[in-house]
Amino acid sequence: MTRRNDESYTSIPSTSPTSTMASTRTVHALAPSYRKLYEHSTPSIVHLGVGNFFRSHLNFFTHCVLKEEEENTNAVDSKKSKRNWMIHGIGSTNFQEEHQLHQSLQDQSYLYSVLSLPSGQLDVVGSLSSLGHTRTSVSDFESALKAMSSTNTEIISMTVTEKGYHQDSSTGALNYRSPDIIHDMNQLSQTNVRDASSLYPIKTTVGLLVASLGLRKHLDVGGGKPITLLCCDNLPHNGDVLKSLVMEMSESLDPSLAKWIENSVAFPNSMVDRITPAADEKTYRRIKDALGIDCLAPVQAEDFYQWVVEDNFAGERPNWDIVNGVTFVDDVTKYENMKLRLLNGSHTALSYISSLTYQDQDMNVTVDKVMLDEDIVQFVSKYMNDVRPTLNGGPEGEAHLDEYCDSLLQRFSNKDISDQVSRLCQDGSKKFQGFVVPPLKEMLVNGQDVSMIQKVIASWYVYLSGEWKGNIDDPAGEELIQLAKRNELKQFVNVGIGDFVSDTFIIEIENEVNVLRKHGPREFLRSINVL
Repeated sequence: MTRRNDESYTSIPSTSPTSTMASTRTVHALAPSYRKLYEHSTPSIVHLGVGNFFRSHLNFFTHCVLKEEEENTNAVDSKKSKRNWMIHGIGSTNFQEEHQLHQSLQDQSYLYSVLSLPSGQLDVVGSLSSLGHTRTSVSDFESALKAMSSTNTEIISMTVTEKGYHQDSSTGALNYRSPDIIHDMNQLSQTNVRDASSLYPIKTTVGLLVASLGLRKHLDVGGGKPITLLCCDNLPHNGDVLKSLVMEMSESLDPSLAKWIENSVAFPNSMVDRITPAADEKTYRRIKDALGIDCLAPVQAEDFYQWVVEDNFAGERPNWDIVNGVTFVDDVTKYENMKLRLLNGSHTALSYISSLTYQDQDMNVTVDKVMLDEDIVQFVSKYMNDVRPTLNGGPEGEAHLDEYCDSLLQRFSNKDISDQVSRLCQDGSKKFQGFVVPPLKEMLVNGQDVSMIQKVIASWYVYLSGEWKGNIDDPAGEELIQLAKRNELKQFVNVGIGDFVSDTFIIEIENEVNVLRKHGPREFLRSINVL
């Protein structure tokens, strides 16, 4: 889904402009005019996790709505409200990168640019109104909880990545082995939830949500007003998962709070899609050429974007559905399965074997580069074809699935979006559970060929066992890394995939591991030709 060709963006020129804007122009001169309408009111959306994806997706769509409503009021349906739908962002990690991004955005009055590629479309986004943080000080923490529990806040949205929910991959429940979950449970059980300062610090997303909902429940704080918690992370049934985790923690702490949440909080499911790698030096230069100034916090993303949302909100929401590529439906399951199993699953499928294949040439090889390799293209294509029957025609039929699979190969090959393969390898323990295990279970029940999934598991196992020479980034998968290094394949599969697979299934993975180790990644890739 690509934006219409209208005047809501600047097209980057093919050659550098010769103007002298750089010496006189500030980023504030580029602020969308709708910001003036809301400068004296409070945002109605609070967002947890202000990273690149949020800025290219949810916040970008909000920008498009605010801009179109201001410029073309005739396009707005009867649902239009005077509410301030700008977004207050909240950080909740101690990561240096997050603090640096917050500082850059503050220096630009929370404005930033989005460069869409390969079209070269450029937007200056102004829908982020302010930023806060929960880990910098007690007062900042209190301010964050105040915003989250305010009666003015209609929606708390989040992009905190799959690992940000502290979910036990084997049970789907809260991971009570996590030190941060243990800390938050202890903190919330021993302090007065109405005294925000006594709760500091809360370290997890679920803990923050439970604390804010506890405050909101009290009539003299949040008025007990219903609210929507909108998860925008790549989790299957993400709204249902979020609800389950929030309910689990709240029930153990305060059953009356859990009952209030059940009756007053909506958790819509959503499917999110836009490839958004980190901006590189080329992006900074292209944006400077177009705007005549330096943007301290640019975003680069592919032209394609899609957001399918369950129309299940507790109160008001922005008119996001006027944006081309945003769809509200009664059930997102078919859209979600299509995207998670084909796009995210294929990214997972190609990541480990591509890293092993190219590590001697380029440890930082990009997805578009490996997609020039016919062996990898064939590997990914066969993975898609084998998983595809679990979609039962997808949301719009087999012809649409044909187009979607073809479009994924084109998107992966987009040389302007140079996403590093090593980034796709991060957090494999979460990605296999979210993207690979669900179709695997269905394929086993239906008696389908699962050899491609076995190959993908084998490449992950070998990657973790020490044959990848670079760093491994999977904090939640430390047990798996140690099992792989000790050559304990059966236990590795039981922990990383699940104990539902047979001994024969594991033996077949072992055969694939032996092929990969004996003949190398290139012959391993080509072995699919003889299956």
